[in-house]
Amino acid sequence: MKVKTLLALGTWALLCPSWGQVTVDLKFDKEFFIPDEPMMASVRITNFSGRTLVFGEDNQWLQFGVEMKNGFLVDRTGDPSVIGRFEIPNASQGTRRVNLAPYFRMTTPGRYKMIATVFSEQLNQALQSSEVIVNIVKAAILWQREFGVPTSDGEGFEVRKYVLIRALNNNRLELYIRVASQDDAKILAVFSVGNLVAFGAPEAQVDRLSRLHLLQQYGARSFRYLVVTADGELMVRQRYDYAGNRPRLAIKEERLIGVSGGVRVVTANDLPPKVALAPTPPETPFETLPDTEPAKGP
Repeated sequence: MKVKTLLALGTWALLCPSWGQVTVDLKFDKEFFIPDEPMMASVRITNFSGRTLVFGEDNQWLQFGVEMKNGFLVDRTGDPSVIGRFEIPNASQGTRRVNLAPYFRMTTPGRYKMIATVFSEQLNQALQSSEVIVNIVKAAILWQREFGVPTSDGEGFEVRKYVLIRALNNNRLELYIRVASQDDAKILAVFSVGNLVAFGAPEAQVDRLSRLHLLQQYGARSFRYLVVTADGELMVRQRYDYAGNRPRLAIKEERLIGVSGGVRVVTANDLPPKVALAPTPPETPFETLPDTEPAKGP
């Protein structure tokens, strides 16, 4: 579908009354995001048209409009894939979830206006959601480390980097991990670790298998221990509490790294999950380079 056609459909949706029995709602999992963080849009279609409606047979039935609140249009870097046929019977609802972050350049902090437009050939009408506001917040880099990984063909190496990011998210200080190519052209993962306390800088190390180890304090006596792969997959999540001495990352026997000090507290949120809770399960060590340093504040 050509751009002019889409613009015409959007105008039609604005100027003509919507098909009274079919509505479109746009929602997001949260209101505040940092640049490049996944931004999952949920488009819900409610059908009371008296017939079964079919969507998803092409990549043009669902379109998104994004602009800054001050009226500046946001650069589009691609079109999200929305192909996948699905039916919504009468008196039913259907929802399609789409990650918008890779397709719109939303790197400038500020307020963004989002609108979803659904075109139904059966109704011969474009239906538009109400406007939704999301916020891109300022983020500060606390620490970063470049590392090499073999290319997919095994012929060479590519350089990637881990980045720890601090952001104020709706009056809550949060810590994020970003895994990206050296030039930031390819973002492999961006996700929130959780709340960040104002005291105590996080410790970060990269092992010889290019995995990131992070120990971060999130409470008066509680710490998170995470291990992230070079592809941005979270493979270990554990909790340690201050008990007699402070938990820290340490190189142990045979250059293995683990959490030294404190006490392990098994929780339902652990990765990998524990089959049964144990008071003090054995640590799982990981190898690391000896010249790594703890993360430092800005």
